[in-house]
Amino acid sequence: MKCIPNKLISTTVCYRTNREKVYAVIRDAGVLMYEKKGMISFCPEDNRESRTAMK
Repeated sequence: MKCIPNKLISTTVCYRTNREKVYAVIRDAGVLMYEKKGMISFCPEDNRESRTAMK
């Protein structure tokens, strides 16, 4: 919980939108996140397990 960014992301995304579009909205808000096998994390230490950083 300590890694969840304290940012408000205000947008509308269709429920049929793929996850890449949702990730893009998060990145556009300036939130750094990491993804591996469909799971995301906002904790920088999770990058040590070769997760891909998304800026």
